[in-house]
Amino acid sequence: THDVKDYANVLVEVEGGTSSGGYSIDDIAGGAPIGEITITVPKVNEYAFAYKKGITKATFESACFIDSSGFNNCTGLQEVEFLVANTQVSGYGFGYCTSLKTVTFRGNAKYLSTTAFAQCTGITDIYVPWSETDEIPNVTTTAPWGATNATIHYNS
Repeated sequence: THDVKDYANVLVEVEGGTSSGGYSIDDIAGGAPIGEITITVPKVNEYAFAYKKGITKATFESACFIDSSGFNNCTGLQEVEFLVANTQVSGYGFGYCTSLKTVTFRGNAKYLSTTAFAQCTGITDIYVPWSETDEIPNVTTTAPWGATNATIHYNS
């Protein structure tokens, strides 16, 4: 697992240590095997992780705003998990992540664009803690957020 420590410089640090002590986000480009990352910052900037094929799982440990195309075209990304409430995902925040299969929200989202997961044709399951009848402005009315093949599992 990797922990994003500094989103201004967008550094990725390898837990358990490595001889290099860390990688710049540019080192992930081209499919370098990075695997799982943990996001602990309040914002992922526009295109911050776009086209980084080596990321397979992104876990968000704090409330986070994912700007437009923040993870766009991360074709190796298979799983996204939001551990807390108040997540916000802008348009194409995870657009074109074609290997993405599962998205899990552990807390209520604050905003999910109608295109948050646009063209993520591999998403089969989205797990949410709210019920199908809950009314959360800018969240429940925009489901399935561009993931047209997904089944939404309510009260999960």
